[in-house]
Amino acid sequence: MNTNLETIPSNDHSQIKEHRGFPKEFWLFLLSEFFERIAFYGIRWALVLYFVMNISPDDTHARTDANTYYASYLALLYGAGVVGGFLSDRVFGHQNSIILGALLMMSGIFSLLLPDPLIFRFSLACIALGNGLYKPAMCITVGRILGISTPKRDAGFTLFYLVINIAGLLAPLLTQFFAITVFGTGNDIAFKSIFISSAGSMLLSLLCFFVGRSKLKGTAFFQKFQIEKKLGIYCAFGVPALLALLSVMLSFESSVLTSLLIALLFVSLLMLYFESKQHGTRDLHGFFPLVVVLVLNLLLHLINGNVIHSCTLIAMKWMALNPELGASTSLMLRAGEINALFLMSPLMVLIWLTIGKRNWYPRVEQKLGLGIIAASLGFGIFSYSANQLFQGNMSLPIWPMFVAYIFQAISELCLIPISLSAITYFAPARRGGLAIGSLYITISLGTHLAGFLHQVGGPQGELDMSVIANEIQQGFYFSLALGSLILVISSILSKFRGSN
Repeated sequence: MNTNLETIPSNDHSQIKEHRGFPKEFWLFLLSEFFERIAFYGIRWALVLYFVMNISPDDTHARTDANTYYASYLALLYGAGVVGGFLSDRVFGHQNSIILGALLMMSGIFSLLLPDPLIFRFSLACIALGNGLYKPAMCITVGRILGISTPKRDAGFTLFYLVINIAGLLAPLLTQFFAITVFGTGNDIAFKSIFISSAGSMLLSLLCFFVGRSKLKGTAFFQKFQIEKKLGIYCAFGVPALLALLSVMLSFESSVLTSLLIALLFVSLLMLYFESKQHGTRDLHGFFPLVVVLVLNLLLHLINGNVIHSCTLIAMKWMALNPELGASTSLMLRAGEINALFLMSPLMVLIWLTIGKRNWYPRVEQKLGLGIIAASLGFGIFSYSANQLFQGNMSLPIWPMFVAYIFQAISELCLIPISLSAITYFAPARRGGLAIGSLYITISLGTHLAGFLHQVGGPQGELDMSVIANEIQQGFYFSLALGSLILVISSILSKFRGSN
């Protein structure tokens, strides 16, 4: 087992210098995450087209194979988070895992430059495993340097999540722009230039992390990068074996991979439970909030995934019925969700820090419950709009749509960043990466199950506005009831704890 200091939470932040309320290293790790996401999303949009156009251009089944590989690749990204998280906890250490993960992702992106089907699968396996090592380890590292102050950790992870979304928005634009301006490719899709740009972004991510890590020297959070004999053996034999396994699994059916994800989730929960039980009452008490966070993530992503698509259809229908809208207004409405997220993220950071200074701070389940209620309010506005459109009211004002997206953004910011913050706090000391990987699996399963339910029970054929309105209304009632129930139970438990 790796017993270096980084696997043990430290509360000694006396040597950590701050800048604008957060550790200086935190800002560099944010920049590292930004460039890593630029690299990840920079190639994501081009993978299917690249396979069809460059790897198997004469194969009539190329599009089907590409879609299968891509769907499997997305599933393996989440599954690799559990494997990578476990390895970062037990074998490599978190900071070493960030370095190894970044190198694997960079190698995978560069390998895409060779147009061969086997190399293509190997490249996706490298990126999946690299991402599985990098993401949980980076989340744990960020959580550790933010410290045990819940307001600061919540605010920090809100900024962390904002950076991820900014990178996801900019990545396709930046990589294509870089391909055109630097490599002079014109307006055609230049896959090799895009891959080189993304690999360069991954290199910048690694450099930012090295700079941030160097500033931790002299503190309990710094770990030297050293290749021990045992570590070298794991890298030499374990990593290639995992890459070979992931390459084979890219051909698996979606249902098989979903079953594997469910099995991985149960195994990881059992490991977290036994680890918590082994290390005493404090860790065992932390296990149950951890499970609550995972279950609520699965439920809300199940609800959101099943209803958000219908909400988007409502917005598109409204725009179609109002062709007099200006181009800027239409663009704002099409990007309503991401605009609302950018607007609300700094505000939520300010809210968490402000109420934290006043020594009043909601428990984690209360914040998640409020997030679910915020989602229900957004659904309620969309449900009202859908009913109005169904009844022939074509003069709906635009502001309810934007308000609905604001509520959706608040819900998202009360869920994922708060969940990351809570897990880095409640997870057993030596299983933080595994717990983060479990969170990503619940997100994947919730979204996948939502798509399946929408396909099975959703409207078929021509879209019926009344059916869509009814679907959104059901999401409103269910999420409102769930959020309210969570707040009531939390209040009862708080009184019970206070009486004891």
